[in-house]
Amino acid sequence: MLKKSVLESSTVEHEFHFDNNIKSKIINSVPKDFSNVERAIYVYTKLCQIFSYDPVYYFKEEAGNHSSIANIENYNEENNEVVCYEFAYILSDVLKDMGISHIKERNNEEQKFQNSHTNISFLVDDFVIFADSTTTVEAGDLSSSKYSLDLKGIRCMQYDDEIQQRFMQAKDKVKSYIVEQDEKYNMMIPNKDYIEELNENQKK
Repeated sequence: MLKKSVLESSTVEHEFHFDNNIKSKIINSVPKDFSNVERAIYVYTKLCQIFSYDPVYYFKEEAGNHSSIANIENYNEENNEVVCYEFAYILSDVLKDMGISHIKERNNEEQKFQNSHTNISFLVDDFVIFADSTTTVEAGDLSSSKYSLDLKGIRCMQYDDEIQQRFMQAKDKVKSYIVEQDEKYNMMIPNKDYIEELNENQKK
């Protein structure tokens, strides 16, 4: 297990930063009554919903558009295909803006493309959290989050039953909230038949 002391001395300063508008939108949407660990889980989940793993890199394993970490400044809700080290960097960037300062970015200390797997660990309240959105490409959290499935890539690293139970309760609370909000949003969107009917009426 990663010790708290390692996290307290391992945070890397970022030269490049994720889109401020999206970052602010995510942070400002966090419910006021969420605890710090719930806030972190919420941010992780929302980023997983926004981003997808780049299928071209998956099949070819060529850096392509992912050769420089500077590219994260161009990512948004439309240009959203990333690889593991970019997601880790973006997550770390957002967490820092939320006031979480003890973060270890594995295999990413030089902040440049490396053809190896990357994830992060961070300290929030009394939890040491591990986050990896691409444990597998097909079934990782970048996919699971879009179908309201349980997220396996974010977990508590402490071997303590009481802490583990509190962390799972936090995950369940965040998931329930996001599912509820997504359902409310989907109810506001007109269904396909209604849109087609409107289009037909406009042609008359």
